Amino acid sequence: MADIQQRLQALSTEYQAVQQELQTHVNSRQKLESQQQENRAVQKVRDYHRSYSSNTEKKPGS
Repeated sequence: MADIQQRLQALSTEYQAVQQELQTHVNSRQKLESQQQENRAVQKVRDYHRSYSSNTEKKPGS
């Protein structure tokens, strides 16, 4: 019976470690997704400004 309890305790400890590792990965993914979203927003602004400035530039001979 003690062997079963020890095994159960070991599995419980291992499970908790796996849960913690999973949570770490989930947090990392959320942070990366947030950064990606911010990067996309910045890229849209940059694209807009590039488009605006190229449309307002006077071309030689015009």
